Amino acid sequence: MLVLQVSSNGLSSATGPGPGLLLKIDTATGDRTTIASEGLVFPGAVAVGPDGTLFVSNHSNASSGGQVLSIRQVPEPSSWLLAAFGVVLAALNRYRSTASANRRLAL
Repeated sequence: MLVLQVSSNGLSSATGPGPGLLLKIDTATGDRTTIASEGLVFPGAVAVGPDGTLFVSNHSNASSGGQVLSIRQVPEPSSWLLAAFGVVLAALNRYRSTASANRRLAL
C-alpha cells in the first residue's frame, strides 16, 4: 500500500510543516518504508504507471507552479549483487558438467 503524507511533522508544528513523505506500507506486517521525502512540498496525490513508475503531484497548495514528479524504484545494490552471483554459479555449474561430460567421452 502506498501512503502520501502532506507533512512529516504535522501542519501545526511549532517549526512549521516538514517535507512530505511517500511511504510504502507492508499490509501484512505494518512495516513502513520511506520511498521519497526530500523535495516533497505539500504533495497532493500519487499514481502508479503501468511500468511501476510513481507519479506524485507536488506543491499542491500553490495556485500555480505545481509539479508532477516521477519516481522510478531502482532495485537495491544487494539485489543486483545476488543476481550476478547466481549467474556466476550457473555458469560454473554448466562448465563443470560440460568438463565432466568431455572427460567421459575421452575415456
